[in-house]
Amino acid sequence: MSYLEIILDSIRFEKISDEEYFSDKYKDYISSSQLKLLDPSNGGSLEKFHLGLQPLSSDYIELGNAIHCMLLQPDFYEISNITKPAGKLGKFADRMIEINGVTVDDYIRVAKEIDYYSGKLTKKRIENIENEYFFYWQQRRDEQKSEKCKIYLSNSNLNKYNNCINNIDKEILNLLNSEENYNEFAIFADVKIVIDDKEVILKLKGKIDNLSIDEKNGIATLNDIKTTSNSIEYFMESSFNKYKYYRQLSFYLWLLSSYFKKIGKSYIFNINIIAIETVPNFSSKIIKVNKHQIDRGIDEIKTLLLTLGNEYISKQTN
Repeated sequence: MSYLEIILDSIRFEKISDEEYFSDKYKDYISSSQLKLLDPSNGGSLEKFHLGLQPLSSDYIELGNAIHCMLLQPDFYEISNITKPAGKLGKFADRMIEINGVTVDDYIRVAKEIDYYSGKLTKKRIENIENEYFFYWQQRRDEQKSEKCKIYLSNSNLNKYNNCINNIDKEILNLLNSEENYNEFAIFADVKIVIDDKEVILKLKGKIDNLSIDEKNGIATLNDIKTTSNSIEYFMESSFNKYKYYRQLSFYLWLLSSYFKKIGKSYIFNINIIAIETVPNFSSKIIKVNKHQIDRGIDEIKTLLLTLGNEYISKQTN
């Protein structure tokens, strides 16, 4: 016999920074993104899971992050008027500014770190890089200080960002700014897995975009922001299933439902994707996720966790 259950006393729901959430403090906790590495239907395996998530960076990811930050944490972030070089040169420039790099060794080290020119920089390449990002570096150096964290985008991404934000549907803004809102809150829990009378404890973590509570009507609404470079009309048939967003939302709902059970509260849950186009017409839309999709995600999560739990129990036994 095999089963799993969340240990209610272990659950914590709290506001923490991304820096802390992704730090070594929680390196042993499993997120929904890490579970994807286990999924054979996505090319995953136990070996890939143990290798861990690889850092991803692109202009598209930076744009999506900027939209997330400004919709959910405008009191903490602001978009700078200073535009940076696009692509890997922009990432290289940001990293050099971060470490105050000036020497040839700094250039080579950062190039290897972000796989820029495969880490192989000639004297001529360094000169070209200096010429291309020097003005950006100079503007950053002379920029007026701010209490908020600055976000730097390429000129192309800044234009897209402005188009996206200026076209956000008012219903979305009202939803994200309702009376009782929790933006970018983290939730942690231990899950007990039992297989053939042997058990193992795994640690889980998730960071939700937005949770709004309507206490009067007993309704909790979980909202997750997704940017897309395709038409919103095809979002559910393409991105939603391709990237298994239903499983990510099921993961969050499972943890949140357990947390509310722990504190003695019960809500009717609404689950929404807030889809935002990063291409013309820069439309946005609230897309409701149904119970069938959530149930499918829960089944997949439990199957993947049992697979992982079985491996850990086998190692303990041998």
